[in-house]
Amino acid sequence: TWSFQAVQDSMPLRVMKAVSILMVVAGTMVTILSTVENLDCRNTSMPMGRAFWVMDVVATAWFLIEFTLRTVATSCRYPASLPGLCDLLSLLAFAYTLNRENREDAFRPDYKDDIFVFDSIVVIRLLRVSVLENYFFAFHTLRCVVLQNAWPLARAAGSLLPVWFTFATLLYIFEN
Repeated sequence: TWSFQAVQDSMPLRVMKAVSILMVVAGTMVTILSTVENLDCRNTSMPMGRAFWVMDVVATAWFLIEFTLRTVATSCRYPASLPGLCDLLSLLAFAYTLNRENREDAFRPDYKDDIFVFDSIVVIRLLRVSVLENYFFAFHTLRCVVLQNAWPLARAAGSLLPVWFTFATLLYIFEN
């Protein structure tokens, strides 16, 4: 007999989740390392740059397959959800940086472009991390707890903030 729990615990689904998480982590690391000025990660004629580009191609293909499967499974409602929108924007940013001519400007923008989206490619690529909510329902639980206890948490933060500023000021005074 078929059950949702049996499908959820199936080996192919576990493998897909593991590969998806690995791709998100790999894509995030490529994004972060490609913004470092001293590393030659953006130049695809260099070995590290070529490896990062290949990793981006594989990750983008995987994200596209995953996005398509989610869209089909939800009867085209996934792109209209917040995680789906983040997923789509991130996928477009990944696809934009696959063009070898765009990589340098995308990862090290000069922030003088008339279209601000081209200067925000790194941030848009990092939206991929928000898609991890699809795999870790603890984020949803944490959000519910925070929303349910918003007022007590705000009071605690309001009380702690002056203490943190006081100690930061004292630390600064003692160090100088």
